[in-house]
Amino acid sequence: MPFHALFLALVTPALAAILLLVVFGARPLGVSLVLATLAPAYVAGFAPAFLAGRFDRSLARRGWRAVGRLLVAAGLACITGTILLAPLHLTGRLHGALPLLFPVVLALSAVLALTIAQLSARLLAGMRRRNAKRRPLSRTAF
Repeated sequence: MPFHALFLALVTPALAAILLLVVFGARPLGVSLVLATLAPAYVAGFAPAFLAGRFDRSLARRGWRAVGRLLVAAGLACITGTILLAPLHLTGRLHGALPLLFPVVLALSAVLALTIAQLSARLLAGMRRRNAKRRPLSRTAF
């Protein structure tokens, strides 16, 4: 899984931005609105997603199962979302329960991106195993 952390850092902020727009009911949901939200999403989410990917790789090396790693990623995303919103709550700029959906959406996007990364890694490993089995046969023919 060498691409794992970078994949999460590149995919998770964009996925979170799109999910946030959908959950908060942005209409019309067009290309210009999505592109306008990508810059803040990557500024706030690239580093946490990259670190979560590195942490997930270390958990995988220690033998954690996929479900446990998904729960850890969801927890890290919720913590990150809460940390991002904490200054706004403390200064009184956010009110009500709707902003509390932000950490939930971040957790959902982290779980989706990590699931895609894990499935891609398994698919790639399976392709490598199949190619490794085929190579000795083709070499003996010559």
